[in-house]
Amino acid sequence: MATARFYVISEDSSYASTTGYFELLAKLCGRLSEHSASPDDQHTTAAANQQPRVSILTDEAMIERLDEALWTHPLTGFLPHRVLGADTDTQPPAQIDLGTHIDALKPSVVINLSQEPVIHPEFTELVELVRPTQVSKERARVHFKAYKAQGYTLKHFTV
Repeated sequence: MATARFYVISEDSSYASTTGYFELLAKLCGRLSEHSASPDDQHTTAAANQQPRVSILTDEAMIERLDEALWTHPLTGFLPHRVLGADTDTQPPAQIDLGTHIDALKPSVVINLSQEPVIHPEFTELVELVRPTQVSKERARVHFKAYKAQGYTLKHFTV
């Protein structure tokens, strides 16, 4: 069964600002898309298929901002990714997709930044970021209840 992880950003956290929010998102993407293949095998099809596939679900307005954030974080580089419908690569090295729907490549991890809960049989882990606003907290409550009703394992962390 899938696990839903809620990262609740506290008001006094460095992640509460807009810049901090995108920094946290980039850190999560980097961590979630890591794999154990050796560097020599990193570009092979077999190694790419072993990586966790991360899909970030959001609305059109947020995609451009996320695209920029993944190019600038970490500060020493970028996280290779693709924007669904805009980029033509079928297997990006980092296995991170940005889009408004779950890609046909069957992600193992979904980061849900959309307004609706994500109920999908293909992923094993779901991540929700909860900003320190009343709207975000209320949306998280609705999503939490939906995931609980589906039998997801629920976890939350304060960052």
